[in-house]
Amino acid sequence: MSMLDIESILSDGSHFEIGSARQRQLIDKCLETACKYAESSDIDFGQCLAAAFDLIVSVCYYNLVAHKGWLYSPDDRETLFLYPYTNTCPRNALQNKFIYHPCHKPRSGAIGFVTFQCLGYCLTWYSQTVLSGRLEVLKAREPIDIAILDRTENICLLGEVKASPLVTFPLAVRGDIQLEEVDGETQTIQDCREWPLAKLYNTEINLMLFNDRWKPVLLPLGRKKNAKDTAWAFEGTIGLLENDTFFDRYFWCWFDIFERYSGQQVKERSYWLANACGAPSPRPDTWPKRGDATGYKTISDSKTSVGMDRTDDLKKATYQVLKIGAETKFNNASSWNVKTGIISNLPAIRHYQEYLQPIRDVIWTIDTQNCGGQAGDLDPDTPLYNLYDGLISFIECNSRDRWVSQFLNFSKKKL
Repeated sequence: MSMLDIESILSDGSHFEIGSARQRQLIDKCLETACKYAESSDIDFGQCLAAAFDLIVSVCYYNLVAHKGWLYSPDDRETLFLYPYTNTCPRNALQNKFIYHPCHKPRSGAIGFVTFQCLGYCLTWYSQTVLSGRLEVLKAREPIDIAILDRTENICLLGEVKASPLVTFPLAVRGDIQLEEVDGETQTIQDCREWPLAKLYNTEINLMLFNDRWKPVLLPLGRKKNAKDTAWAFEGTIGLLENDTFFDRYFWCWFDIFERYSGQQVKERSYWLANACGAPSPRPDTWPKRGDATGYKTISDSKTSVGMDRTDDLKKATYQVLKIGAETKFNNASSWNVKTGIISNLPAIRHYQEYLQPIRDVIWTIDTQNCGGQAGDLDPDTPLYNLYDGLISFIECNSRDRWVSQFLNFSKKKL
């Protein structure tokens, strides 16, 4: 059997670094605010971290906003131009009304890179700030995503990262009612439709949250100066975080969506802002079909499942964890006590019972002598290992290992 050289993998590893000083400032400020909010509000620390992670990833998306693909959304109270991240008008979705509009998710490769980098940096911040630097977090080389080292106990957790945000709240620009010519007469446009925002640059762009009456709440995020300005949203979000009430409002909206995604509340209204929320229900007659005409388009499909909740990711990650374990734990020639697990921002909320619970407590060994199916047939000194030492996320940690439970159970961490 081929064996992974742990020492070589770790020596090639690098610390998680964020590209710009402004981005690092944003992430540090966001995580610091989440930590203080957990302390002052008595809200679970892990939930605050999960919400902060979504905000950090969202701001990376916001910096890429462009002129095309905005949605004109007229209303008796206020006309808005919206930039949604699920395939529907978010303002109408909050009223359980569905108007299709293509979303602005970056491509999956870009999402994977951003979420991986941000998760690694969040874990680094957590170790340095909460654990006084007890853990060293490394970006490992293939086939391992991440290595978390505890040099005090000589423990090395080799992890497979599967991370994706729960929600990216829309962007909004205030505007005026638009006009059109119909049969030679000038009329106001009363319906939602795609609309390019020609005057995007140096226009006030807002983050759109919502209140308890399901109406939009717009918070000034900043102005994008030009096409090369890829830091405007970092700066604007840092400014928002200076306001003591911002994170409370953001978390309230985020948690409402989290409860609806996880089935603790009715799947309506804010639920349709969540990734992987599926098809609208009830589906309006005007809702478009897929290109192959075999079904209807979704507001957000399973490919955007949050955290580690995508089934393809669970299958791949489980194989990777087993393979890494077989090549590092059995006949381990290194000095490290190796642990393995899956690491994410959120647990497998929808697919845990079907995909993870049946195998969560699997233990394994390698029977090189082909002794048969009874444990008693094996050499008494044959080592046994956990399939998962930990299924680790900010919200929840399912662990069969003391060390994982002690240092990577965010929801129970004393601040």
